[in-house]
Amino acid sequence: NFFFFFLFFFCGVFFSFIFFFFFFFFFFLRNKFVTFLSSFLLIMSDIDVLAKMRSRFYDRLSECIEQKSSNHLYISDGKYKELIKEVREAKAEEKKKTIHYRRLKRFDIMTVDNQDKLIVPIATEGASVLYYVPYEELFDVINETHISVGHGGRNRILAEAGRKYKNVSSEAVLIYLRLCEACEKKQKSAKKRLVKPILHSEMNSRAQVDLINMQSNPDKFIFVYQDHS
Repeated sequence: NFFFFFLFFFCGVFFSFIFFFFFFFFFFLRNKFVTFLSSFLLIMSDIDVLAKMRSRFYDRLSECIEQKSSNHLYISDGKYKELIKEVREAKAEEKKKTIHYRRLKRFDIMTVDNQDKLIVPIATEGASVLYYVPYEELFDVINETHISVGHGGRNRILAEAGRKYKNVSSEAVLIYLRLCEACEKKQKSAKKRLVKPILHSEMNSRAQVDLINMQSNPDKFIFVYQDHS
């Protein structure tokens, strides 16, 4: 009898706990769970979009590179490591040859977080460090720069990236911008807001009038008249 009493008591406590748990979850944590789930799905969606965008970016950039005879701006990961090795050997070589001076004129090495990075040789003390970007990291560099400048255009991306990186090309940035869905939506929205003036065949039959207040010059205004014929 004691065993059955204990079993029923234990089952009662267990199911009561389950009941109160779901009751608490439903009334107090439901909104947080829904918010968390929505955020998680949104992040997964963004990751998928970014992965597809990266794939298309390299497909199109590869097509551009194949059509060129010289592609010195793009350094594959394998070539990047090879250049680090060559620069290290050139710096250690006592009797330097032309090829050693050529390497050292264009490249140097800087260790960042226990990793060797290719940089532009620093000519003067205090000058900014410019890194070479491996081809496989080019998309991420442009993407991060694009977001940091508020989805800015080509010139803003090149100016910002040029402060830190040596080999971010204009063509790579343009390819990226053509693939940015956020920028595409912004452009479509701007086009929808454009209002075309209604033109008329007769002069002075339809016009646009603006009055500009010159605040620095009291009682002076600029009257702008634009005929839409």
